[in-house]
Amino acid sequence: MPGRARMARRALVRVASPAAVLFGIGMLAAFGHSPGIASQRIIPSEERTVLVGATLIDGNGGAPMAGARIVIQHGLFACVSGPAGCPSRPGDHELDLAGQWITPGLIDTHVHLPFAGPLSGLMRAQRLRFALGITTVRDAGSRSTNELLAARTLAEHATSPIPRIVVASRVEEADATRLQVPLGAPVVERLAALGVEAIKIKPPFDHEIWREEIRAARRAGIPAFGHTWAGQTEDFTRDAIAEGISGISHIMGLVLAVQPAGAKLIPPGSEDAFWQWEKALWLTIDSARVDTLFREMIAANVWLEPTLASEYHFGRPLLPPRQTEFLDAAPSLRALLLGGGPTGLRPAPVFPEAWPRQAAFVREFVRRGGIVVAGSDGLAPGIDLHEEIALIGEATGSPMIGLQAATRNAAMALNHPEVGTIVLGQVGDAVIYPRDPLETSGGTLLPNRVIKGGVFFDGDSLRAEFREEYDDRVQLAWRSRGWRLAQWSAGIIALLSVLYLPLRVFRQR
Repeated sequence: MPGRARMARRALVRVASPAAVLFGIGMLAAFGHSPGIASQRIIPSEERTVLVGATLIDGNGGAPMAGARIVIQHGLFACVSGPAGCPSRPGDHELDLAGQWITPGLIDTHVHLPFAGPLSGLMRAQRLRFALGITTVRDAGSRSTNELLAARTLAEHATSPIPRIVVASRVEEADATRLQVPLGAPVVERLAALGVEAIKIKPPFDHEIWREEIRAARRAGIPAFGHTWAGQTEDFTRDAIAEGISGISHIMGLVLAVQPAGAKLIPPGSEDAFWQWEKALWLTIDSARVDTLFREMIAANVWLEPTLASEYHFGRPLLPPRQTEFLDAAPSLRALLLGGGPTGLRPAPVFPEAWPRQAAFVREFVRRGGIVVAGSDGLAPGIDLHEEIALIGEATGSPMIGLQAATRNAAMALNHPEVGTIVLGQVGDAVIYPRDPLETSGGTLLPNRVIKGGVFFDGDSLRAEFREEYDDRVQLAWRSRGWRLAQWSAGIIALLSVLYLPLRVFRQR
């Protein structure tokens, strides 16, 4: 990790607010009550663990390597090779992974941690992400920077069964007031000094303010990323690229940048109608403007975080029904969302035509050399990132590109090059799967083990609390059905009794 970030994190202990410290204590208590944690194998830093026989996907995009040998020591990958390399030494702990697959720990570049809700909800979401192989997330500008910084400090510990947290922050009037500095560059500079690792650009704001934010972030050596449109029709994508933005979130904003010159964009008033109107804009994109945009983005090394899962599931319920939220064999997000749940907005009528255009947009960007990263935007913890990986793979025609978007590319976007690949000297984050993760057909592949900083977590132990929770919900549902049946039966009997008495009197007459 860069020296600047290390110093900022040491300074955090001195600047964190009392509320953040209390929040951190609460999180630590929540860690301690996580089922299965006591059973995890904690590896002493000096011990060498040799992983033998797995098929390795190292995150760099090359062909999988069968029969790999990988050594983890001091929390790092100390040796990575084919079957003939990385010899064992006396005292090494060998783990036979023949027939299994290993990838870098997954990275979600775009989550929203729900700090407004109870602590238990936050912890549950993070543990579920970790149980599904996600070892690092970037919070894309949640409400409390101090709480995020405190949470990050605890999540950094390799023994904590939640993903590491990379902290991004928006720049708002409230930040300027709290930090007692003018809005714009001074806020970015203070946030960077506190340890914030990225600045998220998002309207509403003054035109000069977002330019100041991007420039200040570059001076501080941290990424600036986010939305490049304001209001509903104002596009400033090309200006943001020229100013040095690091990445752009959501392809839904880019559709404004590739409309024909002089097009009159008049959105409808209601939110439902607006999003359906946005989908229809994909049918009128200008290929010449797409070409120019791609050349500008690629020349400036601006990555794209398309959030395809949000686009694909537009208009459908965004959270899976709670009774099917997590199973022993987790289905794909699309199977969960299309299979039931609360009634929400309906899919836009143009979706069948718009989706192929959106997928082709991402495919062409990658074909030309653009970098795509995987951010879920927080649809359903953990399952959403697997869906994003699958959709990127489908859009580009390469499951490997989908996986790389959540490993090496994601690490680059987070400015954390020490994670995201399994190569010599990298942080020892990995996921061990029972079968090929490139052949999941969009489903969520449950890991056998999750490794964070050299600490091994058993997949079944990580999922135990969710399995128990599911069983409890099933029993509760059956008890509820039984009670409703009893009430219904009692009502029918009462009704028949009421009807029977007059009939009996009539017959007696």
